[in-house]
Amino acid sequence: MSVFRASASPVRRTEEARARLQPMRGRVLLIGLDGADWETLDRAMRAGQLPHLARLVREGARADLRSYDPMLSPLLWTTIATGKPPDQHGIADFLVKDKASGLRRPISSDFRKVKALWNDFSELDRPSSWLAWWASYPAEEILGTKVTELVAYTVMRGGREAAATRPHLA
Repeated sequence: MSVFRASASPVRRTEEARARLQPMRGRVLLIGLDGADWETLDRAMRAGQLPHLARLVREGARADLRSYDPMLSPLLWTTIATGKPPDQHGIADFLVKDKASGLRRPISSDFRKVKALWNDFSELDRPSSWLAWWASYPAEEILGTKVTELVAYTVMRGGREAAATRPHLA
């Protein structure tokens, strides 16, 4: 019998998961480089241009990821964060049609239909930090730190002052 039954309430599943938690033995660092490929990164690492990444690869692990078609960043990053396919998590493109105005606007975390890793970690009292994750604006309250993908865009377009006045970037 599975502890994580589909019929169990989310609260019960969280309580059961907490009961099964083991002491933390270390930290996990997940680095994703949108649009990068190992052929280009390997060449740069061999040339000494990415010494820190080379060390992380040497002392950690690396892998190719299977992907979805179409290869759209918000869709892919949300799939990684949720473990669910796009038809279940709800993020399928860069833009979405605003029902009120009829205009297309950037997709946001408001359209995500399922929990992401940062939600799961928070529910299990595990702090986590997330930086510039696609389709993460507006930032959700989590145990840890979350800086949305729109911080860099806002700073580049309007400077630090613009980022300081825009709500829910972090």
